[in-house]
Amino acid sequence: MNLKKMTAFLLTGTMLFALAGCKKEEAKPKTANDGDKVVFTVGDQTVTKAEYEAYISLYTQSGYSFDMAKDYAKEDVTNNVAMIALVNKQGGFSDDEKKQIEDAKKNVVTNQGGEEAYQKFLDQLGVDDSFIEKSIQAQYAQAKLFDSDYSDDAIKAYFNDNYLRAKHILLMTQNEETGEAYDDAKKEEIKKQAEELLSRAKGGEDFDAMVKEYSQDPGSKSNPDGYYFTAGEMVSEFENCTRELEMGGFGLCESTYGYHIIQRLPLEDSKNADLYNTQLDGVKDKIKTSLTQQSVEEKLPELLKENGLEIVTDEKVLNSVTEK
Repeated sequence: MNLKKMTAFLLTGTMLFALAGCKKEEAKPKTANDGDKVVFTVGDQTVTKAEYEAYISLYTQSGYSFDMAKDYAKEDVTNNVAMIALVNKQGGFSDDEKKQIEDAKKNVVTNQGGEEAYQKFLDQLGVDDSFIEKSIQAQYAQAKLFDSDYSDDAIKAYFNDNYLRAKHILLMTQNEETGEAYDDAKKEEIKKQAEELLSRAKGGEDFDAMVKEYSQDPGSKSNPDGYYFTAGEMVSEFENCTRELEMGGFGLCESTYGYHIIQRLPLEDSKNADLYNTQLDGVKDKIKTSLTQQSVEEKLPELLKENGLEIVTDEKVLNSVTEK
């Protein structure tokens, strides 16, 4: 069982590779009267309706509601073209960067299985070749404008401020093999057992021994020191319950998986001196990405203003983007 859930695709690279895995049986029709209509404009850059819908498709295929997908996609596409427009306003990409962008685009074609398969991929998305090129350009624009060599202290501070650690006992309220939910009587029985285990944990019983005996989460065995996680990586009930606990405290919550008896633990403790550094090293790249995202959110609007650029939205075209 994997308690983690998917988070929003905020970076172009992640989005591009996820889109590359989207396979549909029929191509989406794209016409000059519809898909080529411009939704957003920033300086010399535009986003067509077809391009916007391709981003939305990524989110909906990942389980997001259409309204959420539309909001996330709007943030993605406007940030991307805004960064490209800023680079162009400030002199454009260097020859070396242009070559890297072209090579990255060739890699996309190769990864799709060649030109024919690549064209089919574009047809399935309802976009043309410029969509891929802009997606790659946005990655390089972000690196040019916002990427920094973040210090170890900055990375560690982010880890300490944004990550949690917890152990738990999971009592499932669904059949492990079929995924079918138990009836109300069975769920009530499991709830009473969870409440009893919570009481025992609060009473000082060895929680590690209880986890080994009772937890139905296979991850408890592979993560004997607990889960390290940040916002959006665990089901919301688990995350919220953990945040509300005092360090070392116990709590009970219910999720779609079942009942969780949770103990919140410090990120670093004397019993596992190397654990903290191992976990931190494992997420350093992810933290750098998060810090870059923060930088984009904080600095991009001001950079646009300083360079005389603004995001212009065609509300009529935007409103025409509806759930199929």
